[in-house]
Amino acid sequence: MDFSSHDTRGCQTVSAAAGYDEWSKFYDATVSEQLDLPLLEKSLSLKSATFRDAFDLGCGTGRIGCWLKQRLIESIDGIDLSELMLEQASRKGCYRALKLADMLLTGLPSASYDLIINSMAVEHVEDLKVYYAESSRLLKADGLLVTIGFHQYFLLSGIPTHFDRRDGSQVAI
Repeated sequence: MDFSSHDTRGCQTVSAAAGYDEWSKFYDATVSEQLDLPLLEKSLSLKSATFRDAFDLGCGTGRIGCWLKQRLIESIDGIDLSELMLEQASRKGCYRALKLADMLLTGLPSASYDLIINSMAVEHVEDLKVYYAESSRLLKADGLLVTIGFHQYFLLSGIPTHFDRRDGSQVAI
């Protein structure tokens, strides 16, 4: 997705897979828990329902999967396009299964999940119709889709999804 017209910082740009592979080593230490976890904690839909099978779309290092596991959801699967992020998630031991794939084309069976969560990954999707179609296909008839995304606001403010390399240079994803 070309966001260069919005990027006022002029960072070097890398693909999502390459960027998250590089960021994976220190992602958890640099991402604020205050961005998404307070919203999830306050969600009435999440508080009032019991979920058997959850799916973490764009699971990254497993932050959200572990948050779900703390809430006694036993069966949690995750998908991500970054192999190194999945390695971090696997080490945490919160997932039943992890898959390296695009969240828009999961290849998983239809109507498999009561709950699908996407936290701060939908920003990398160019066509949201495809995202909603795949999410809907994966959800059981009475399932819940939770999507948290902030990067559109930041992008429109001239700041793309980015991280600082160890040498201090910024990389946009």
